[in-house]
Amino acid sequence: MERFRRFGLPSLLALAFVVLLHGDGRVGLFEPSEARYAEVAREMVASGDYLSPQIDCVYHFTKPPLTYWITAAGYGLFGVNPLGARFFLAVAAVIILYLTARLYRLQFSRSTGVGAAAFLLFSMEFFAMGKVLTTDLYLALWTTAGLFLWALKEKGKVSERLFSALFGAVAALAFLSKGGVCLLFWACVLVPYGLWKDKGRSLRPLASPWCWLTFLIAASPWFVAAGLSHPGLLRFLALHESFDAAYSSQRYHPGPFYYYAVVLAAGIFPWWVVIVARWREAAKPELRLWLLWAVVPILIWSLFAAKLPTYVLPAFPAWALLAAALWLEGEGPQRWVMLLTAALTAAASLGGLWLLASGAWALPSAGDPAVALFGLAGFLAVAGLIPAGWGRPRLCLLFLMGAVLAVQLSVPALCQSMEGTLKIRSRLGQVLVQNRLKEEVVLEYRTTLFSVPFYLRDKVAAFDNGFAKNKYIECVPPYIIEDAGALGAYVRANPRLWIVTDRNAERTLHQAIPGLSLFFREGDHSVWASPPVAERLGAAAKGLAKRKTM
Repeated sequence: MERFRRFGLPSLLALAFVVLLHGDGRVGLFEPSEARYAEVAREMVASGDYLSPQIDCVYHFTKPPLTYWITAAGYGLFGVNPLGARFFLAVAAVIILYLTARLYRLQFSRSTGVGAAAFLLFSMEFFAMGKVLTTDLYLALWTTAGLFLWALKEKGKVSERLFSALFGAVAALAFLSKGGVCLLFWACVLVPYGLWKDKGRSLRPLASPWCWLTFLIAASPWFVAAGLSHPGLLRFLALHESFDAAYSSQRYHPGPFYYYAVVLAAGIFPWWVVIVARWREAAKPELRLWLLWAVVPILIWSLFAAKLPTYVLPAFPAWALLAAALWLEGEGPQRWVMLLTAALTAAASLGGLWLLASGAWALPSAGDPAVALFGLAGFLAVAGLIPAGWGRPRLCLLFLMGAVLAVQLSVPALCQSMEGTLKIRSRLGQVLVQNRLKEEVVLEYRTTLFSVPFYLRDKVAAFDNGFAKNKYIECVPPYIIEDAGALGAYVRANPRLWIVTDRNAERTLHQAIPGLSLFFREGDHSVWASPPVAERLGAAAKGLAKRKTM
C-alpha cells in the first residue's frame, strides 16, 4: 500500500500523458475550430507577429492570444503539424489531473487522490478535449488552479496575501485564454460557497488590492498594446466577442435549457450513475465546494442562448471529485449502482463493437484495430459485473476504467477511418500540397476550410464564405471577395486557379466559374482545377505514363 501511495499518482499521470498524445500526430485537424486555432498560431510563427492574431493574413481578434502562444510553442518543439498544435493540450490535461488529485487529498488526507484523477481521465469529454485544440481545456486548467488555491487557503496552507497574489496571476492567465468568462465561473462557485460557509467573510481575499494589482499587471499589457495598435479593438472585444458570444444564439449554437444535462450524461459516462444514485450525500459539508463547482455554473450557462458542449468543461473536475468521493469513501456504492454502471458500460462497448463489425454508419471494417479494442472494452465491462455482484467497488472500478481506456485507445483509428464524417480535411490539404504549383492560386468558394492554408503554408482567396463577417478588420484585402463582379475580375487576373468548395456551393460554381474540372472529393468538399491547371495536370499525367512504358 505504501508503494501505491508513492507511485500511484505518478503512474496514472504518465499513463494519461501517453493516452492523451496517442495518435495526435496521425489524426488531421478537425474543422472548423481546431483548424482555426492551429492556423492562427502557424501564422504567428510565420510572420513573427505575436501581438495581432491573423488567419489567412487577416486580423482575427476573436479570442485573447494565450492559446495561440502556447500552440506556437508546440510548433517550436515538434514543427508545424497536428502533434505540435496539440502537444501542450496533453500537458495542460495532466496538470488538471494532478490538481484534481491534490484537491481530493486536501479533503481526504488518507487518500492519494488517484481515484479522483482517474475518474476525470476516464470521462470521455475531458479525454476528447485533451486531444482537440480549443481554448476550453486551457480555461479549465486556470479555473481548476484557482479553486485549488482556494482550497489551500481554506486549509491554511497559504497566507491570504499570497493567495490573493497567486489567484490574481491565475485569473490573468485565464483572462488571456478566453476573456472574462473565467471571472463569472469563479463567481458562480465561490460567492454562494462563501455566503453558505460564513456569510461571505472568506471572500475578502478576492477583493484584496494584491489580487487585482497582480491581475492587471499580468493581463493588461497585451490588451493595451493591441488597443494602441488597433483603434476600436477593445470596444469590439468587449461588446462583440464577450457580450454577443454569450447572448447571440444566431451567431453560435442555440440549445434548449436541458442541453447541458445531455452533455453531462455523455461527457462523464458512466460515472454519473453513482452521483445520481447518491445525490443526497453530495450535499455533505465537506463536499459543498465541489457540489457548487459542479452544478451552479452549468445552471447559469443554461440560461444563455448560445450553448456548446465545451463550455462546461471547467466543471468536469468537480464531477470527478464527487464521483470519487461517492464511490470510494465510506461504504461505497450499493451493489445495484455498481451493477447498473457496469451494465451500461458493457452495453455501450458492445454496441460500439456491433457498429464497427457490421459496418453500420460507414464506420471502419472488422479488420480495424478499433474493433479489437472495443471487443476488449466489452469483455472488461462484462467482467466488471462479477466484482459488482460481490460488492467489491474498487475491483469493479478497475475493470470499468480498463474498458473506458480501451475505447479511448481506439479513438485515433476511428478518427482516421471517419475523416469525412468528422470534418477532417487533411487528405484534401495534402492533395493541394502535392499537385499545386506555387504560382497557382487556391480559392475557397462559398465554404471555409481553415486547414487548407495550414497545410499549404500560404494564404488562400475566399469568395462569399462569411470570412470577413463579424470580424475586426481594418482593411479587407483584395483576395477576400464579396461580390460576383469582383470574383469575375479575380478569376480573369488569376487563370491558374484551384477551387475548394462543398456540395451546396457546387450548384452555382460552374455558372460563376465555367470550365472547371473535378480533381478530388473528400466528404462534402471537393477540389476543382481551372482549364490551364487541368491542362498542365493532364500533360504531366501523360508524360508520367509515357516514362513508365519506356
